[in-house]
Amino acid sequence: MLQYLEILTRFLTAAFELSASQHTLWQFALLAAIGLAGGAVLVYARTSLVLAALVFGARPPERIVPPRDIARLLSQSAPDAAGKPQPRAPGAGVPAVA
Repeated sequence: MLQYLEILTRFLTAAFELSASQHTLWQFALLAAIGLAGGAVLVYARTSLVLAALVFGARPPERIVPPRDIARLLSQSAPDAAGKPQPRAPGAGVPAVA
């Protein structure tokens, strides 16, 4: 994490040392620096969540968005007239994806 922040600091310094005459390059460097800073914030937030979970004895979060239940999705067929999915008949084949 500290190495990432050091690289970010060097990149920001280089971005602001560009001359104002190279306006497009300066803007690109500034946007890239903002993107790197955003990445650092995400890494820091994720690390903080894991450390807080370990300190309080909870299970660390695995994903921000829970995974989809693929088996349940594949076991349903086309929706009926009411828009609700119908369960597949036992032994019915799953259509192949081309």
